[in-house]
Amino acid sequence: MKTQFTNVPHVESPIWTNRMSRLASQEGWDIFEASGSCQNKNGDRPLQLQRMDEMARFEDDADAWRFVHKQAQLGSRLHQTALEYLKQESLPEYEAIIEECTK
Repeated sequence: MKTQFTNVPHVESPIWTNRMSRLASQEGWDIFEASGSCQNKNGDRPLQLQRMDEMARFEDDADAWRFVHKQAQLGSRLHQTALEYLKQESLPEYEAIIEECTK
């Protein structure tokens, strides 16, 4: 699931802050506003957890998903918050991550 969204803004909310976004970016991923994405064709997946293509730390978005999910399972509050935020604001994205990470 390789997605190309260069220069797409990250999101900020009371849950997912600029500080969290910076920390995630340092790891090579972030949550992005992706309302124009083909995965959002039904309008129910406006936020997406994606790798930062320019860093090339992850092979694809699914690789970033697995990393975030694993870190959340290990107790990382940053990664848990990312998943909680997606569950609340972009449920199909959250469900896709959980499905990918629990096969």
